[in-house]
Amino acid sequence: MERPASSRVADSAVRRRARVLRVVRPAGLRRVAVEPPVAEAASPDIQAARQRIRALARDNARLRAELARLGAAVAQVEELAYHDDLTGLPNRALMTDRLNRAVALASRDSLRVAVLLLDLDRFKEVNDGLGHAAGDRLLVEVARRLSATVRQSDTVARYGGDEFVVMLPRVDDGRSVGRVTRKIRERLEMPVWIDGVRVTIGASIGIAVYPCDGATPAELLAKADARMYRHKARLGASERHGERGA
Repeated sequence: MERPASSRVADSAVRRRARVLRVVRPAGLRRVAVEPPVAEAASPDIQAARQRIRALARDNARLRAELARLGAAVAQVEELAYHDDLTGLPNRALMTDRLNRAVALASRDSLRVAVLLLDLDRFKEVNDGLGHAAGDRLLVEVARRLSATVRQSDTVARYGGDEFVVMLPRVDDGRSVGRVTRKIRERLEMPVWIDGVRVTIGASIGIAVYPCDGATPAELLAKADARMYRHKARLGASERHGERGA
């Protein structure tokens, strides 16, 4: 059914009025951003707590730095106390400690420990003929060769002067000790050039094996020392005999 003309006219007037209202909205009207509420100032107690936390953090950083410095200093002191200054090898004290540990472990697990005591042959000739600096360089080279000959689990130490100790904490039998000894002799008998001079040395080696040659580190070292000096005495007699024969 068709609506009356008067009703259609009224509806049209309403729509025109709505369009006019949307168009004539005041130009100056803008959307305004709402600022968040401003936090209230922290109380004196909270401010003091924050300052204390920052101070503690600074103190903690200083303490960490001081601990790191002290740790490095202790490590350096231990290095000097248990290692030889010239060669960097373990010294007598550290070797004795490691030998004590190795013997204790071998006693518990029924293992063998071999101790090789080395005294360099003809070192005194090099030291006297070429000087102490040349002798020092020779000792450093000997230390390098010995370290390159044995396993990482073994220990090479400078025992004093021109004496070195090699400790083999786990050996199967006498044959394995013999193989290591031969390798050491071969390495040490290779020529060394010092200040343009060809130097050839050797080593008298005494061997002791736990438990058959001693039950304690002291007994093992004493047995190895005695055998080393017997070998050196035989070498000296042989060289003297050779000189007389020449």
